Amino acid sequence: MLRKSVLGFILVAAISGCGESGQAPETGAAPAGETAAPPPPVPAALSRADAIAALTAGKTVKVVFDTCPMSDEGWTGDTDPYGTIKCGETYTITYSVATSQYTATGLNEGSGSEATSAAGGTTPADGGISIWGATFILGDDGIVSTSDGTHVGHIKIG
Repeated sequence: MLRKSVLGFILVAAISGCGESGQAPETGAAPAGETAAPPPPVPAALSRADAIAALTAGKTVKVVFDTCPMSDEGWTGDTDPYGTIKCGETYTITYSVATSQYTATGLNEGSGSEATSAAGGTTPADGGISIWGATFILGDDGIVSTSDGTHVGHIKIG
């Protein structure tokens, strides 16, 4: 039985292209004689506390909608999954403690142009952010989610 398992493993390794190193060949490797570009640096995770502190201090925070689970291609009016906010875009927000409102700037998917508007609905102390009246949850490690907990992006300061 052991002999068959070992032979099966060797056969699978040979078929999968494993070489002497025992690892599968890399895909997308640079051609011979060229070096591949190093991967981009991974940004440090932003804690929820850091984000709340930045917002209440009036600092500019960027909300990057880069993990939306559904397609947001093309404006679909009232049925658009995120309203006038477009996935794949970055929105700049600031919070005013005096007015308890967020001012957000970014692409308005409905008009196809950049827009700026102020709206309330939540506060940093509540663990939320607001973009044009749409509220999102500010999670650990800078994750931004919809009210049902669906991850749609992340935040970064500055």
